[in-house]
Amino acid sequence: MALGVLLGALLALGMSFSPRLQRWMMPLVITSQAIPVFALAPLLVLWFGFGMSAKVAMAVLVIFFPVTSAFFDGLRWVPCSRWGCPFRRGCSAG
Repeated sequence: MALGVLLGALLALGMSFSPRLQRWMMPLVITSQAIPVFALAPLLVLWFGFGMSAKVAMAVLVIFFPVTSAFFDGLRWVPCSRWGCPFRRGCSAG
């Protein structure tokens, strides 16, 4: 669970700071939320086997995408003065 949160938060931070990464990854994140994760379960079992790794991959996928989109939306809509980061995209120096 922590791995999904960590990866989602890192991707959201990266998309917040890099417009190019945002343009490339955001459509993939949004599209991937339309695919039920449980539909991927047979593929995960084929790739990782019946062991714990398939279950961990499923948990990471279930957690990763909602955390990424929520974290990114939170970073995008917080005013720059509250965020405390003047070099963030869209903030002015004054």
